[in-house]
Amino acid sequence: MTCTRVPTVQYEAIVSASKKNASTGFVFLQLSDSTNNLKSLIHRLRSALDTRIVVVGNATTGRQVIEIIRAGADDFVDEKDDLRRELGLLLKRAAPSGMPNQRKSELITVTSSCGGCGASSLAVNIAAQYAHKYGECGLVDLQMHGGDLATLLRLTPRHTISKMLANNHPLAPEMVQQALTKHETGISLLAGADPLSNLPNSSPETIRGIVRSMTTNFQRVVVELEDISHREQLAALSDSDQVVLTFRLHFPALARAHRFFESIERFGVDPDKVRIVASQVGQPDEVPIGQAEKIFGRKIDACITNDVSPMNRAVNLGIPVVLDSPKSQCSRDYMALVQLLDGETPVPANTRWNVGALFKSKFGSSQPAPALS
Repeated sequence: MTCTRVPTVQYEAIVSASKKNASTGFVFLQLSDSTNNLKSLIHRLRSALDTRIVVVGNATTGRQVIEIIRAGADDFVDEKDDLRRELGLLLKRAAPSGMPNQRKSELITVTSSCGGCGASSLAVNIAAQYAHKYGECGLVDLQMHGGDLATLLRLTPRHTISKMLANNHPLAPEMVQQALTKHETGISLLAGADPLSNLPNSSPETIRGIVRSMTTNFQRVVVELEDISHREQLAALSDSDQVVLTFRLHFPALARAHRFFESIERFGVDPDKVRIVASQVGQPDEVPIGQAEKIFGRKIDACITNDVSPMNRAVNLGIPVVLDSPKSQCSRDYMALVQLLDGETPVPANTRWNVGALFKSKFGSSQPAPALS
């Protein structure tokens, strides 16, 4: 793409250059100190040109970007980010839909029966594998009372979902893209709410719009849900192509997971889209896998081994364990899960998990399965 450089004060010259270079399909405007002058210029160009207008600069607030978009700009590119990557995303957003060989985006939500089940680690490691496979992956933290995904990746987001919702304005797709924080793995994170912050009201329509704008830009989007009781969480759940439900092998977590699975159809989700995942498998005196399957009335789809050392190392480094320790047992378990999500043939179920860890979970125990009332 080649562009003619014209000072932004020369309106007629910009229009002339745009018409001569119509094949590029873009007009790029540099954001200066005067937002008002730029908005006035955008208004005039919008009435004179059919070209996409893109503003490039360093917006100090989200509201400034909103004003630029409302003035008529089609997109905004933050010059502090990787411009080559941002321009690639810009071209993708501008591309017409329905292109041949274009792979459908897929939304995967991750939820847990209760805290401490490893849902955040699960979401991060699923996203890391998709980022490795496709070059990028969207990751959304819908923990509205303080999410951990940014901490797990050792990121310091400039924007969070709570700050976006606090603007009380309709969120354009460009705004969602500007709120993302990039990780070196190729993950683009929309960070969760700030801990202990005043939580703004969020409608299901707003959350659905945020998630859908992510799916227009990434082939895979992973969303960690906070729960399955609030309406804004259910908006993402109902749009999901696949749902990963994770739980630990102790009775309270298993009971809650069972209740969730029984209610899944009520939320508009096909139970066949749900992948049941036992996490931190291999701890002493846990409920055996076989008994858990009797309670669910179906097979457990995957197990994540309680592989403490590589998990702790990965968390402390801010690197997903599947990339930091790909040969560890927990990484192999995560990889087998993603194969399952992609419809590929994973390692056979009876050999996928750490045999030693499973013996520790008392397969031979004669204890009856706990009764769920």
